[in-house]
Amino acid sequence: MRKRTYAILCISVVALLFAAFFYFLTVYAPQHLISPRIVSFHPENGAVNVPLNTTITVSFSKLMDEPSVESAFNIYPNVEGEFLWNGEVLTFRPRENFQENTTYTVTISTDAKDRWGNNLESSLQFSFATGRWMIIRVTEPTSDAVQKALDTVAASETNHRVVILPTATYTFTSTVTVPENTVVQGEGKLRNVCVPELEGDEEPPYWDPPTAHCVTTDSTLIMFQVTGDNVTFRNLRIEGAVKSHESGSGTGIYIYNCRNVTIEGCELFYHR
Repeated sequence: MRKRTYAILCISVVALLFAAFFYFLTVYAPQHLISPRIVSFHPENGAVNVPLNTTITVSFSKLMDEPSVESAFNIYPNVEGEFLWNGEVLTFRPRENFQENTTYTVTISTDAKDRWGNNLESSLQFSFATGRWMIIRVTEPTSDAVQKALDTVAASETNHRVVILPTATYTFTSTVTVPENTVVQGEGKLRNVCVPELEGDEEPPYWDPPTAHCVTTDSTLIMFQVTGDNVTFRNLRIEGAVKSHESGSGTGIYIYNCRNVTIEGCELFYHR
């Protein structure tokens, strides 16, 4: 009888330990050890004609440290509003309606944390427009950031797409693909572009104000690859790289089997 009771007790202890271990793996460990993720957000990336009275919602995979998320939240152009929480769901409600015909970009950085101090697994960035024009400003001077902006306009259900490269030097380490019906432009202006020969005190072409300077050191790299019709490059300074004139060079803008591609007010040149 005692042996049977002892056996039952041992089985109960093992079952209890197994249950505790299962709880640790499925409940405790995920909450304390695994970084939170973005599950969904609204409006969707690239949405156009969004109602002016819309709210922004972001759903997380875990309960979050609310102050850290609110500090990591940013919207451009700046909009004043309030944060509302319902479990894992954050809602941003503007104090006033969004502006007409404006593109807004929302970011939540990895500074956002869950209630156990784990940082957000990856940052979030999405854009939406209150009109039919999707106009995105690139946020970092890298080819990856340029591609991210182009992916956003490519996802939009509009043919009115503009990607603006603010004045800076953009280092290209990978090829950027430009979708159809897109304008890629800088904010500067090239002056004296019609001077065929320099005589006397005539000034060579120059930028005033300065513009986005896209540059690579990879002599084999295609910087911009056009993948659709009706694409315009405007007011950009694009600098490729060559090893020697005999060996050829990388390509600043590559266009193949695409119609209505315009390059205006741009400076394309190479360095060794």
